[in-house]
Amino acid sequence: MTPRSLANRLLSPAGFGLALLLFLLPFVTVSCDATADEVPYTVEYAFTGLDLVTGGSPEISGVVPDDDGSPMTVSGASDDGLFAEQVGRPVQPLAVAAALALVAGLAAGLVLPVALRGRVSGALALAAVTLLVVEVLAVAPARAAEELTEAFPDDPTLATHTTPAIGFYLTLVVLLALLVREVIAARRSPTTTTPADSTGPPAQVT
Repeated sequence: MTPRSLANRLLSPAGFGLALLLFLLPFVTVSCDATADEVPYTVEYAFTGLDLVTGGSPEISGVVPDDDGSPMTVSGASDDGLFAEQVGRPVQPLAVAAALALVAGLAAGLVLPVALRGRVSGALALAAVTLLVVEVLAVAPARAAEELTEAFPDDPTLATHTTPAIGFYLTLVVLLALLVREVIAARRSPTTTTPADSTGPPAQVT
């Protein structure tokens, strides 16, 4: 096996492995703020991809009212309280499915033959991208708004804003690059041809 063919073979599992590592980065930030003049506050909850998969606690930052009503800055704390418990838990099924697709892509890139590996890897990359986009851009905002409304139904000044984070974008870049590579490789695959029969008698020279 040439170094180039070995690199091509390892590129697919390496891409899925990198995407899994990127789950350690922030995937989505949910900010909760109140505009009331009495106790205005803003809190951001940063969920990593791993938090979404395992139901882990996010890191929080922002300004919240202290016991006496004065503003207090919080940063880098891990929160098991009200909003994190509601929005970050239980485990997010779409994020789990996306992670499983990445694991399957990693395994497929290592064990499947070349003819089958590209199609399977491309399909799994596309599935993971779709699941993550739906989770971060649709499910997370809707869940955050719903849970906040249920928790504080009588406070119209509360609002949530959901923002995709760096881990989400980097994971999409890796998976889309992997998908494009597999599509291009499939289009460039040489067709198998049967060589002409050369066992016949030689042509007569006149």
